[in-house]
Amino acid sequence: MYDQDGRQAPAMQRPSTEDAQAWQAYWQAQGQPWRIKPEIDKERQEELRQRCAIVSDIKKGIYPFKGVKLSRADVEWLLATHESGGTYGPVDCSHESRMWRDGLDLRGTDLRQENLCFLPLARTCGGYQESSTTNEERRNMAAVLLEGAALDSAQLQEAHLSGARMQGASLWGTNLQSADLSYAQLQNAALRGTKLQAANLSHAQLQSADLLGAQLQTANLSHAQLQSADLSHAQLQGADLRRARLESTILDFATLSDGHYGAARLVNVSWGDTNLSVIDWEPVVILGDEQKARQKEHGDEEPAFRGRIKDKFTKLIEHKEAVRANRQMASVLQAQGLNEEAARFAYRARVLQKRALWYQMTRREVPFGERMQALGAWLFSWFLFLLAGYGVNVIT
Repeated sequence: MYDQDGRQAPAMQRPSTEDAQAWQAYWQAQGQPWRIKPEIDKERQEELRQRCAIVSDIKKGIYPFKGVKLSRADVEWLLATHESGGTYGPVDCSHESRMWRDGLDLRGTDLRQENLCFLPLARTCGGYQESSTTNEERRNMAAVLLEGAALDSAQLQEAHLSGARMQGASLWGTNLQSADLSYAQLQNAALRGTKLQAANLSHAQLQSADLLGAQLQTANLSHAQLQSADLSHAQLQGADLRRARLESTILDFATLSDGHYGAARLVNVSWGDTNLSVIDWEPVVILGDEQKARQKEHGDEEPAFRGRIKDKFTKLIEHKEAVRANRQMASVLQAQGLNEEAARFAYRARVLQKRALWYQMTRREVPFGERMQALGAWLFSWFLFLLAGYGVNVIT
């Protein structure tokens, strides 16, 4: 290091006391500004080293730090010495090396009430990584314990936190982009301004969570429990909210659609008494469910013939789902007196129903009688459209 006159400055002395300010200045000089605690003693370092050597066994629920209470100082040391004794250190998600590097293995670790703010915890493993599993026992064994922890502004991109216990945790401004938070316990958690783009929050428990201003573009919130959560000013463009529970949820000024991410998918959402008049519905030209159905390409990696068969069947399913989503929105909006918006979604449902009938009657796998029945319904739908245009003039 050099001073303002260009002369080499003396190396900063390692603090010999527990003075917090001295240690912070020392870590800053070492290029580790996220460290704020005095370094743990040699005995504790050796204990953690031995723990790091434990081979994980997901079937038996054996993990290096399962059941171990770690302090912030412990986590700081583990990050600084991560992989090859610290040759690499924390995972940097802005670097290509992240593709082959994993973060700390904190599965089953006790970090309750700890201050973990600003720590570089990208790609941390704190939950069961086989996201398709329905094995609740294994998910619980692997879940990191973070109840009441402070994780404000921490870097948790691409972290594996499926089933993590995070009730009452503070995550203001935390970066959780592309993180796996499926089945996570986030009741009463503070997630204001949290970056959750493309995160997996399916089946997450988010009752009474504070998500004011949260960035949830393209996030997966299917089956999420969001009762009484605050989603004011939340960015939900392109998010998947299918079968989510939104009873008594606050949605003031939430954004559901834009030209970049598209619209949220809303089929089978349970709205309850949630006030939908506080949302600006004008930008929601079509629902995300319809956008998904209108996509032209499916199964590009498969042989052309199989891809076409899969495509037609998928199109039928997706169009039926889009029909249902629009009908549901029309019904809910009409019940709240939003008649103009309701009419628009009712119209979209009829347009999509006509397309669904087309896919049904042109599938060779469908019995001939059903195909003829679909043909009759399709012709009648066209007759109504030509006669009255379904009563609304919008895009088709």
